[in-house]
Amino acid sequence: MRLRNPVSGLVVGAALLVGVPMASDAAETPALPPCASVPHRSVEVHLESPGHWSYDHYLVWCATDGTVEWTVPVVTHEVVSGSGCVWASNEETQRPDGKEVTGFAMGEFWCGTEDYEYPWSVLGVSPDGRSWVVDKGVDRSSAPRG
Repeated sequence: MRLRNPVSGLVVGAALLVGVPMASDAAETPALPPCASVPHRSVEVHLESPGHWSYDHYLVWCATDGTVEWTVPVVTHEVVSGSGCVWASNEETQRPDGKEVTGFAMGEFWCGTEDYEYPWSVLGVSPDGRSWVVDKGVDRSSAPRG
């Protein structure tokens, strides 16, 4: 895995090296906290292993008076029928970075081999409604994380 950004290196490195426990994923959009304005939706990251699985991640956030009040990660996944793959788990974290917020998400798939696949993405959002992909990728390991 090659990280092109120090922020993503910090976030992904911490998650992978410390062995962040993977939590179960809820494929539904979570309930949103109250927002004084209309919440924003970030760009979406789509990662896939064709014929096996797909993984999507975006952020919904509220900005008021030049401040990001909250962010809610949304992750969906699909396992291709007959692929032999299993969705194992997902982990998300958000981190304030000045007025902007960086959101990280990483999923875990096992496809009946000795390898596990971990799609991950790092998104940035700002109070003015802008969003961008900081970095993304798929990590592979011969042992489960966490």
